[in-house]
Amino acid sequence: MSSPDPEPRPPLTLVGKIDNALAILLIIGMAYGVFWLLSSLASSYIGLFT
Repeated sequence: MSSPDPEPRPPLTLVGKIDNALAILLIIGMAYGVFWLLSSLASSYIGLFT
């Protein structure tokens, strides 16, 4: 049952590098958006309760 993979993994091409960069940028952007949203909510709550 230990047959080799039918299609071996191709070397990382330019498209693969661009895909990786886009995924990393997307993750960073989402994390930044969540952080900005939480900080704005926290500041508004602090402004309400003081």
